[in-house]
Amino acid sequence: MRADIKNIDINEVNNKVLITIKTNSQNPTFLLKKRKNHRDFDFSQEETVTSTEIQDSHFRIEVNVDQLLNQHKGDKEAKWLIYMCVGHEEVVVDATAMVGYKAKHFYKEGSTFKVVPYITQDKTFAFLVREIEVHAKVTNLEYAEGQMMFDMELYGNDYQYLNSNSGELCFKRRVQTDTQFYIETLTAMQGNFEQTTRVKLNIKERLIANYHDKEACWDLFIKLQDEHEKGRFALIPLKVEQTDKNKAFRYHSIQKNTFVKAKPFITGNQHVALYVSDIPNKMIATHLIDEESFIELQVEARFNHSSSLSEGKLVIKRRCSVGKDFEYHDEEVYEMELNDKQLTVRLPKQKLLSIHHVRPDETWDFFIRLKDANLHQADLHIDIPNEVKRAFPYFELSESAYKAKLFVNGASRLSLYVSKALRINNNAAKVAVLGTCFSRNAFNSTQYFNPGYKEMFKCVFTQFHSSVVSLVSQPVDLNQFNLAGINERDLTYVKIDHEKTFFEELKQANVDYLIIDLYSDASKSLFKLSEDQYVSNSYILEESDYVKSVNNVEVITHEDSERYFSIWKKAVQQFVVKLKEVLPEEKIILNKGRFTDVYLDESRNIKRFSDPDLIKRNNLFWEKLDNYFIHLMPQVKVIDLTDTPYIGDIKYPFGLSYSHYETGYYKEFLNRLTKIVLTDQLNK
Repeated sequence: MRADIKNIDINEVNNKVLITIKTNSQNPTFLLKKRKNHRDFDFSQEETVTSTEIQDSHFRIEVNVDQLLNQHKGDKEAKWLIYMCVGHEEVVVDATAMVGYKAKHFYKEGSTFKVVPYITQDKTFAFLVREIEVHAKVTNLEYAEGQMMFDMELYGNDYQYLNSNSGELCFKRRVQTDTQFYIETLTAMQGNFEQTTRVKLNIKERLIANYHDKEACWDLFIKLQDEHEKGRFALIPLKVEQTDKNKAFRYHSIQKNTFVKAKPFITGNQHVALYVSDIPNKMIATHLIDEESFIELQVEARFNHSSSLSEGKLVIKRRCSVGKDFEYHDEEVYEMELNDKQLTVRLPKQKLLSIHHVRPDETWDFFIRLKDANLHQADLHIDIPNEVKRAFPYFELSESAYKAKLFVNGASRLSLYVSKALRINNNAAKVAVLGTCFSRNAFNSTQYFNPGYKEMFKCVFTQFHSSVVSLVSQPVDLNQFNLAGINERDLTYVKIDHEKTFFEELKQANVDYLIIDLYSDASKSLFKLSEDQYVSNSYILEESDYVKSVNNVEVITHEDSERYFSIWKKAVQQFVVKLKEVLPEEKIILNKGRFTDVYLDESRNIKRFSDPDLIKRNNLFWEKLDNYFIHLMPQVKVIDLTDTPYIGDIKYPFGLSYSHYETGYYKEFLNRLTKIVLTDQLNK
């Protein structure tokens, strides 16, 4: 079955594209199908195209470009391809004969999107719906007394198609300073912008910063509203001229928290951004004594502040890694003696971290929590000058299995390191798995995985590819959906996910340990059927007819990570309460799986997957979920293979994926699990 494009005509009056197709098939029909979004789940979209047989084996189809624009809901871009269908078979229409063809771009007055017909690298004919080409140029950028001022000019090949420049200037906060994924938006200015506009933004009054945020980067955009579709817009970064790219500015305090300072800066790609930090403030250790039974610390505040300090406390926080940054959930607070800008504390070692469940190989960072007369607050790192630096000895914590020592970290700040527990045990165990191949395939007896695992473990219950959000929501009637394409084994997982019987099943399994990985929560979408009904959008559903029978549901994707985390955070709080009714925390093992961005090909050469940004986004979010889960259940065991060199492998038995690792990964996983179980058994 074959279909080839022989001619393309443009009807500029009606914004229609007429395409002549030759085929050797009888009674064909033609479709326009939207290519699936590989980053997040997206329902399939297709449109039947009017076709007429104009002569033997030649058909003419008519594509309405305005219709493509009207139904576009605001994704950055969407690609539509032409398919021919005969019976149950379909094939993409070939455009080899049209290579070199260039079509005009199609516009709609007042729309922020356009349609670009073109020949793809695969020699098919595509309709690309994308943002119009409009740019924003910044000149005369100034910053003084917390006021940012500049001239903004809108221009570009498609600027003429905007009827109005209604929109807003907004700052979007990056997840981390070295990424361009965003978690928060701050509207800075709304209105109708001229082609050239003088802009004045009051940063010091509008900006809000949390006291525990050490630094943040906010990129500046102009958001131009589409006249035809509410919520559809073009998001355009503000770019400076080459001559202004090296401009530097001084910090200025913000009014909501004068411990925090902000300044504009020019990014590497010459976009305008705002850097917010408490780093200009310094807490310097002037005296540090580490005696056998206590630690004595004296620090001095060295910064200009608008009001006097009213309170100072020492805070020791458990460090959790998220990409290149750290976040903190657990902390221990100690009162300090405050004398002007000098603070002193004596810490009894036997009480240090006594209210927390400490973990081996973890770091706790020291901060000074300050409060001023205006009730502004900041947690500032303690800087260690050269004259105070030295080596510190280990000492026993209140949990005798662990030791700790002070150390000066790579940023010349004070931290505490907790050493590994020195206990070895031995026993076998029954395990259950709530997760994915990151955890379950360690219990596979084929040679690639762990042939001898049954000598030590018995995996008695598995719930595959379910989100904790789904498991704690209300039951959903599975009979309303088309289950064609789901095999009997996978149907069991789908049934539990819909009927919400996970906790009953786990209780009946009577396991020694439950292994959890949060792959599904970190990377997969959710179906929201009602306010309290969710279903995990697993690969099982995506590859079946289930999604074709889903109606009137909302898809919660990771594109809005802030909303996703808010839903997940509420659900996981319920989840841990229910879980602890079945198993104690010490019998739960969190597997910190992560996606790999490289793999071994058939020749054992290292290759890179095609979407490293998606992998990085999912890994950052996964770390955030793991950190919060441990915060809620501090005594859970952890298996963390992110410190190993294992990568993906094309020889993985179930196919190549950035979640499918080399054979050694699963063997090392079992080694670490064995160590956990043996340790527990010998300590009974």
